[in-house]
Amino acid sequence: MQRLVALLAVSVASLAGVTCQANAADYNLRGTVPGWGFDGDTDPVGFEAGMRYWFSLGTQAIEFNGDTFDSSDTSQIIEKYLRIDDYSTDTYVKTYAGFAPIISGSYSTPEESGSLTDGHVYYYVGDFGWMPFTFGDAGDGDGIAVGALFGYMYWNDSPSTGYTNFLEPDSVSWTTSGPDPVFNLDSDTQNLTIHALRLGKTASGTLGPFAITAEAAAIPYAWINGTLGADTDISGDPCIINPDPTCELYRSSATTIDGHGFGATAEIMAGMNVLNDWNLRFGARAWYLMGVGKATISTAEITDASDNDADPDYETPGTITVQNYFYETDVFSITRVGLLAELSKSF
Repeated sequence: MQRLVALLAVSVASLAGVTCQANAADYNLRGTVPGWGFDGDTDPVGFEAGMRYWFSLGTQAIEFNGDTFDSSDTSQIIEKYLRIDDYSTDTYVKTYAGFAPIISGSYSTPEESGSLTDGHVYYYVGDFGWMPFTFGDAGDGDGIAVGALFGYMYWNDSPSTGYTNFLEPDSVSWTTSGPDPVFNLDSDTQNLTIHALRLGKTASGTLGPFAITAEAAAIPYAWINGTLGADTDISGDPCIINPDPTCELYRSSATTIDGHGFGATAEIMAGMNVLNDWNLRFGARAWYLMGVGKATISTAEITDASDNDADPDYETPGTITVQNYFYETDVFSITRVGLLAELSKSF
């Protein structure tokens, strides 16, 4: 993730450097040739920054080995937003990041059902757009601009659907006072991350102080990985769910997911300029992703220590054997839709 963010930052910096050099080299030419999109009295670069609120409804559905994990939530998301337009090249860079301080809803797993009151939903999106097709004066006045975008999305959608308890294999030991093993337990909750590519179309229009923007992007590829919340035993041994010293087979990991998917995103915003370059906008957004993957769980089979002589000590420790189980997911889908409100400033 850090390498991808760094690469995007370097790309933006490089774009800004190339743009500044190009402006210095041919400013006089562009100021006199019609159709370049600006003149000597117009700033060729525009900035817009602000905050957004996303009232979002999310759903998840994951099935494997006959088990179903699903959830639905209402998440209140706060978002930071920045856009830089280069009118001389009809390009822009847009980035926004958000997180949900409030999550509520319900979930159902093979082991339990309950209410959602915790977890985390956060994301980062960075886009580069080119809008060469204009009708009217889209940069400063009444007009329409149309173009394409490509970008990257990091999305963590993890409402808390309970905890999975499991044994730590490295903690297993035996004492000489008895045959039973001694071990530590750990736990994990749902944590699903998505790294996705975005390719799409974008359009914007202005009419005096009023403006509207819209975009629709396909997700041709997304890598999905992470852990599930409370889930079930896939080995047939009840000790997997509630391990204790009388068991022989134990869960030794949470259930992990590793897969790939595809999907789409869409967004539309409309509003107006108020109070000296402040913008008030409202709109809607929808994200959808589906795919396939591999569910993995590890188990540890543990034998007791043994006493091989007449004394009461168990001097021969037992053994531990760790094994992984793999299952292909039958259904994997994530949806998040809702209403947006934005307050930003242009400068």
